[in-house]
Amino acid sequence: MGQRIAGRLHDVAASLSGAVERDRREAAEVQLAREAQERLAADRARQEAQERQQVRERERVAEKFNTIAGKREAGAHGYGDHNSDWKATPEALRKAVDAYNGANQHTKDLYIEQIQREPKMARAVGQLIGERELILQRDRGMSL
Repeated sequence: MGQRIAGRLHDVAASLSGAVERDRREAAEVQLAREAQERLAADRARQEAQERQQVRERERVAEKFNTIAGKREAGAHGYGDHNSDWKATPEALRKAVDAYNGANQHTKDLYIEQIQREPKMARAVGQLIGERELILQRDRGMSL
């Protein structure tokens, strides 16, 4: 009788041990799945933040372009053909500004939208604006 009880206790212990091991494996799998979801959520959040930053940068470039074009169109000081601010503007940007100013409002709106929407266009315009700003800083003795 003692051996039967010992045998049954051994069977129960083995069964419990198997159940505990299964629970540990399941808990580990759940933890791994949770960690994977957290990593995906963090990656998604980083990507969305990066995309928002890129949108803001494209909007900033479009705004700067629009400001330069507006000053040129209004004949603001420094934006005439022979003024230093205008001469500091890279030729490609001068041509784009003059073409923009010669266009109708619908075309102007489309051009600004294109800068805001297309990363490649925003980079190109932004690079020209950056070159202009560096030249202006250097000419005013503000280089780093």
